[in-house]
Formats: sequence, C-alpha cells, structure tokens
Amino acid sequence: MPALVVLLSDSSPAFAGVQREIGKKYPHRMETYTLGNESTNSVMQKKIQSSDQPIIVAIGLPAARMARELTGKKVIFCQVFNYEDAELVTPRMKGVSATAPVREQFRVWKALYPKLTRVGVITGRNLQGLMEEAQAAAKENKIRLDHVEARSDKETLYAYKQLSPKMQGLWLVPDNRVLSRDVIRDIMAHSVKEGKQVAVF
Repeated sequence: MPALVVLLSDSSPAFAGVQREIGKKYPHRMETYTLGNESTNSVMQKKIQSSDQPIIVAIGLPAARMARELTGKKVIFCQVFNYEDAELVTPRMKGVSATAPVREQFRVWKALYPKLTRVGVITGRNLQGLMEEAQAAAKENKIRLDHVEARSDKETLYAYKQLSPKMQGLWLVPDNRVLSRDVIRDIMAHSVKEGKQVAVF
C-alpha cells in the first residue's frame, strides 16, 4: 500500500486529532504536512505534487483548497463544513461529512421529545445538499423544518428571534460564516428564556 499524504490546515487540536486517529488506523507510512505561510505552502505544494504518492487526506478548508489545485492525485477531505462554497467535490475529490448523520440527529431528537413538530435552522448560502438531507430526515420524523439563509452572525441572531415564536427548537449547524461566539451565547440565552430547544452536534 502506498504512503498516505496528510495535509493539515494548521496544528490546532481539531485537525491534529484527526491526523492522529488516521495514523492509528493506517498501517503504512504517512507523510504529514502542515500549512504555514505563503512561501512555505508553495514549496510544500510543489513537493506533494512531484511525489509519487497518489492519495492525499486534506484536513480543514485551507488544506482542501490546496489539495484541489494538485493534479493526478486522489483527495479525501474532512473537517470542512462549507464544501459547496469552495466547489471541493470533483471526480477526484470526495469529502467526509463534518456533522453526525442528519437522519440520526432528528431521530434521536424526536425520541427525546416526541412532541417536536417544528424546527428552524439558519445557515449561510450553498448548503443545498445538507438541506435536502435535513428536509427528508425532518419529514421522516414528522417535523416541519424552516430554513433561513443569513449572511452574517448578526443576521443569524435577527433571523432566530423572528423564527423563535413559530418553532419549538433550533437545529444549530456549525456554519462559521454565520455564527460567532457571541451569537451562539445570545441564541442559547434567548432559547433558555423562551423555553426553546437547541440541538447542536
């Protein structure tokens, strides 16, 4: 089996943890690269491109973007939520979902709260695949899912306050384009005050 090239967006625990788990499961040699500044990234990209290793695992969006520019390599990317924005899925690039299976999330939520019938979700743009999957999972569990697109964290908070009176809960997806620490805190505080459920993985 060939050596596996693992490309990390940075050395943060979320990315390094994935690389560590791959190392435990992959019985052969692994070459690991971590993105840095522009000049070192350029040297790294040339080195990976000229290597005879055909398979790349890209962890995080910056790594996936770099891997997309390589030719003649098969790429598996992970830890990327907004993959449609970056047009990462191609015949030679496939991704691993950044969230737990949607069907399972809705099934468990309904089991925990059988009266659940209406849920909201607020995301940024270009998440058609996820939303189609979510609508099907919600319907399967007799839940109406109201989806709103936002362009910023402030729009997310405003949309949540508009949606809140009509729904029993919010399905919070990890879309960093429209969420911030402050907004998550405000959403949680508002939900507690209004008696709304928030499901987050």
